[in-house]
Amino acid sequence: MNKNIKILLGSLIVLAIGGGAFGYWYNNQLAQSRINATKTPSRAVSSMPNKESSSGMSSNKTEDSNLILKTGTFTKLDPLHYASGNVKIIKDSGNLLVEFQDNFATNPDGPDLHVWLVKKQALGGAVAGVDTSVGSYVDLGVLTKFSGKQSYSIKQSELDSNGYAVVIWCQAFNVQFSNAVLN
Repeated sequence: MNKNIKILLGSLIVLAIGGGAFGYWYNNQLAQSRINATKTPSRAVSSMPNKESSSGMSSNKTEDSNLILKTGTFTKLDPLHYASGNVKIIKDSGNLLVEFQDNFATNPDGPDLHVWLVKKQALGGAVAGVDTSVGSYVDLGVLTKFSGKQSYSIKQSELDSNGYAVVIWCQAFNVQFSNAVLN
């Protein structure tokens, strides 16, 4: 019995030290990712609230006058890495935008989430399928909200060379949260 207690105490000490080391590492990763996030200029476009027309119905310029170039739907990769909802590439007064729709939502526990425009690849699970080499994606900046409508500006050349999927990317841990293949 005495030997079992020693083994149990030893195991608890090892777990406590390991847990503390992991907590220290995790906090450092989050701090570093916040520092790195400030290095990527965000291309988020502030949205204006809908204005009421004289008939009492709301009119949304985005829906009325834009040319929709591509659309996609975010996929759930696993219970921790997910997003849902629709995304569009639109042309609005000559500007190209990646526009997340009102039904967009992602895991709010994701640290340092970015929006990427990537080439169509084998967009598999969270840790597989995204080519992270220089030139294979465009970082549009930090995800501005975990849910709801939001837009990010892009250039025509970026759409031509990279525009096959929109990816929600966790920069802190180099993990894909979700993707929406554009058609």
